[in-house]
Amino acid sequence: MTDLPAVHKNMLIGEVVELFPEATDIMLSYGLHCVGCHANAFETLEQGMLGHGFRDEDLNSLIQELNDFVLDKHGPAKKREPASGSENMTLKVTEKAFKKIAEIAKKEEKHGWPLRISGRYSGPQKVTYSMNFDQDVHEYDKVFEFKNGQIKIVLDRLQYDRLNGIKVDFVKRKDTEGFRIEQPMSARI
Repeated sequence: MTDLPAVHKNMLIGEVVELFPEATDIMLSYGLHCVGCHANAFETLEQGMLGHGFRDEDLNSLIQELNDFVLDKHGPAKKREPASGSENMTLKVTEKAFKKIAEIAKKEEKHGWPLRISGRYSGPQKVTYSMNFDQDVHEYDKVFEFKNGQIKIVLDRLQYDRLNGIKVDFVKRKDTEGFRIEQPMSARI
């Protein structure tokens, strides 16, 4: 039996393709053509479906069919245990990043929602990061709490080795602003 993640609405499209390339046909049959698009590295299944005008029912049907496919193809997933060494994981967040996360959560009416950070290899020694508010925290996720639990950051089990030791900062310059994620040298590919 293989240790497989369940497919859920907050998985990146590219992550589903990477883990289960045979499932691409299912996504295409639903009209989710993001599988071959550059956006699949930072767009979740939910964002892809709803962003292209599909309904929640379509999204739920797709997720069910993908999970049925995974179960049929790979057998039942084992109960997920935290990855070895996950208890020693570190994550640093600057004060500027905390303030911006809180500001965005308030603006999007998602105060108290955990922020999920994902990383995907997008070339040699390059990781592309995505950040999304996500109420669905799973038993196999690693949750970091900051500011007495006011801010929670979630990493998926599959992301542990990509994201261990990262530092999240918010940078504002004259002509641009955004989050910057720094990866420690020891964790780089």
